[in-house]
Amino acid sequence: MGSNKGLESAAVGGLLTQDKLAELNRRYSKILIRYFLRCGALPDIAEDLAQDVFVRLSGRAAATPIENAEAYLMRTASSVWKDHGRRMKSRAHNAHVEYEDPRHGGEEISPDRVYEGREAISQVLEALKALDKRTRHVFFLRRFEGMSQKEVAKRLGISVSLVEKEMMKSIAHLADWLGDQ
Repeated sequence: MGSNKGLESAAVGGLLTQDKLAELNRRYSKILIRYFLRCGALPDIAEDLAQDVFVRLSGRAAATPIENAEAYLMRTASSVWKDHGRRMKSRAHNAHVEYEDPRHGGEEISPDRVYEGREAISQVLEALKALDKRTRHVFFLRRFEGMSQKEVAKRLGISVSLVEKEMMKSIAHLADWLGDQ
């Protein structure tokens, strides 16, 4: 990072003032941004993280004097980077999906379409009510509870083969019922 003189000269007696913090920001912000980029931050995040370093320094401005200013600046940057990583991990940042109209249904839903959807659901429910109790139960456990065939068989005390047959029966029944409507 070079000489300590820039950072140390910005601190009179080791204490930081707002003017001195502004000078430090001018001198070291690009260096910090490069540091965060090397750590793996995206460019806009790297800028935010560099700014966070100076926010932390400003909170310390009236505290005890800084002995090795450059080392303190980099230690603060390292701390900011670790905190950023913890925040991203705790918020499951990588698991989030950006909002996109095609993916998240950006189209307008008309009242007619809502009505048609409700009618379709009513037809499916009617078709399911027409199934015998065990077939309907197998279908609900598989499709709505997401259970495996083996789990359904164990819960209902039947064979996996019978679960498969009941599923085929329910799907064929739904296809016939909805095809006739």
